[in-house]
Amino acid sequence: MNLVDNIFVVGVNHTLNNWDQIKSRVNPSIESIYQHPEDANSDPLVFVNTCNRIELYGFGKACDAKKILADKLSVQISDLNLIKGEEAIKHMFQVSCGLNSHLVGEVEILGQFKQSFKEAKSHNRLNGYMERLANSCIQSAKEIRSETNLTKGTTSISYAVIQLLKELDLSESKSFLVLGAGDFAATIAKNIIAYYPQNKLSICNRTLENAKALANAINCDFQPYENLKQCINESTIIVSAVPGNKLSLADLAIDQSSEKIIIDLSVPEYFDFNAEQYGNIKYFSIEDATQIVDDSMSERKQCIPEAKQIMTRHLHEFLEWSKLYEKSHIIKEWKDTVEKATNSCPFLKTKSYLERQTVIKKSMSKFMRFIKENKLSESTNKNVFSDYLNQEGNPECLLDNEECKERNHKCETCSKA
Repeated sequence: MNLVDNIFVVGVNHTLNNWDQIKSRVNPSIESIYQHPEDANSDPLVFVNTCNRIELYGFGKACDAKKILADKLSVQISDLNLIKGEEAIKHMFQVSCGLNSHLVGEVEILGQFKQSFKEAKSHNRLNGYMERLANSCIQSAKEIRSETNLTKGTTSISYAVIQLLKELDLSESKSFLVLGAGDFAATIAKNIIAYYPQNKLSICNRTLENAKALANAINCDFQPYENLKQCINESTIIVSAVPGNKLSLADLAIDQSSEKIIIDLSVPEYFDFNAEQYGNIKYFSIEDATQIVDDSMSERKQCIPEAKQIMTRHLHEFLEWSKLYEKSHIIKEWKDTVEKATNSCPFLKTKSYLERQTVIKKSMSKFMRFIKENKLSESTNKNVFSDYLNQEGNPECLLDNEECKERNHKCETCSKA
């Protein structure tokens, strides 16, 4: 079995119909995976746990990894996906690049991928081969990010708010008001803090305790719901992230001369907006935010073919490197053989050191090309050398030196015989 065949991926991901059920059942910790009592052989193993997948990437026997993960997820072994060899390696490339994510081009996955391998290394669960594989995946993902738009744009409604605001060129004097204190409102508020740290932000919610808790967590102001009318009139940008109730702007007695931006992400709409009555107010609905997301996803999908080309090139380079890596001991012995022949050959001994090195490099280049192009069996080095030297069209001289051929020079040192 070659090195590629030793790679496996076992686990579950977002493609399964019962994924949400499995994901909510358990969240296995890194330590519990790496310190599993049945895992005594300490084969290379990497635990990847994201919002879209729970997988083990390993080198060696997949059966042990399947038992460990099935136990931690409280599922049957038959419920786990298992892929091996080149397909497993391809899967790892696709994951790191965001091509195998629920949302194509997912930005967070590369960091999660890198962190997973970092944790594995800290638990002494990586070998050199797996580490090289991870680095190849990471380089592929980085090139895709820099050369394509696969990860550009936004795929979330909460970040679409920022996209809308960027187009308005806001000044630091503009104040924000977020209606709501749930998870959705919290994400929006955190984005506002991150992108507009100098602007004032207030949280207003029906339950004051929730508004206070969120405000304290992100270091901003909070207001009781009874002050909603005053808060809206004093704020420039109002973002609604609570269940809608068709609140009329007329009831709020909004100053029509003041500049307002309303981003209504409530379903149904929170505000009963009349564009003719309030033409000075810039109003965006959840449909506007959704369109930004749809446009981003459309652009990302158009980049998939180009991204796959880049990924495939890196994958091919790794597989080619793998062929040489697993035969590195044979390559080293061949190098020792040609160096000895070069230094012993009566004709080449008269040449300079640099000239002899050129002969060695040419011989090594041809030998490594032979290794790449032929799927070698588990034979001894001597058999591999014999196969190489006896291949059709191979020269009589072991070193295949051009000057020797021109002079029809042969010697016992470097002859096949």
